[in-house]
Amino acid sequence: MPAARGIAPGYEQREIEVGKARGALVPIASSEGREKSVTIHQDAALSMAKLERGQTLDIELKPERYGWIQVARGGVAVNKTALAEGDGAAISDESKVSVVAESPAEILFFDLA
Repeated sequence: MPAARGIAPGYEQREIEVGKARGALVPIASSEGREKSVTIHQDAALSMAKLERGQTLDIELKPERYGWIQVARGGVAVNKTALAEGDGAAISDESKVSVVAESPAEILFFDLA
């Protein structure tokens, strides 16, 4: 459901600069279309990151926010819990999450209200 009623359906397509995702989160979709991401009408954001083996990515969550990490490729440890390709992890009541690549990996991070 959109964040507001009466929003006309729409379609967007953007090219993502994958090089910027090496070791960092890059926005794919967000409510305000920040950093050339696709605009969605929700209080949510979707980002991606590519990590090399042993690389660490720290993700900060604002108070009252939730997260979801989806492992698209490879394997990672999220706050020391191992996740394999296809696995996901719900995050709540955390201000910071540490993701360590156990092999070359690609992750999706959902920042949710």
